[in-house]
Amino acid sequence: MKIESIETELLNELRAIDDYLNKDRVIYNEAHGALNIIKNKNKPHYHKIKHKLFMDFRMIDDHQIYDPRLDFHLDRAYKIAAFLEHIII
Repeated sequence: MKIESIETELLNELRAIDDYLNKDRVIYNEAHGALNIIKNKNKPHYHKIKHKLFMDFRMIDDHQIYDPRLDFHLDRAYKIAAFLEHIII
């Protein structure tokens, strides 16, 4: 699998997460930051994506946001980010 296709998959997942979380105008900065890293193909910062997602996962849990559709995207994005980090570094 090419890095570009992995980046595209992750970008799509992060956009879905960002759209879902920010629909109520509550800004989840870490998820948005992860989206910007992958959108700008800032490879030196790819290792930060997983951490940024984890930080907002905690905030999502604190706000008691439970939705299987969101959980699907969060889980998938985290796995793709971990895989991407592994092949980039």
